[in-house]
Amino acid sequence: MQEIRVEFSRNMSKFVVFAKLASFTVFTGLIMIKAAQKKREVFKLKENDKFEEIFKQNEKRISYHMHKLGIRDPLGDF
Repeated sequence: MQEIRVEFSRNMSKFVVFAKLASFTVFTGLIMIKAAQKKREVFKLKENDKFEEIFKQNEKRISYHMHKLGIRDPLGDF
């Protein structure tokens, strides 16, 4: 993530300071909105996956964590 700097000097009027802060706030807000939209798009893609597909992709990971946490599967579903 890029660092954004807003510079102020003592001889600036209050309006200029307010305008710089307002534009910085709007800019930061737009970045956050775009990030949220990207997350929604990724979630929509994942939402369409079936449980079986997700399970197949993560079967080793699931069994590892079940073993690590001491979760027993007497029916052998997992």
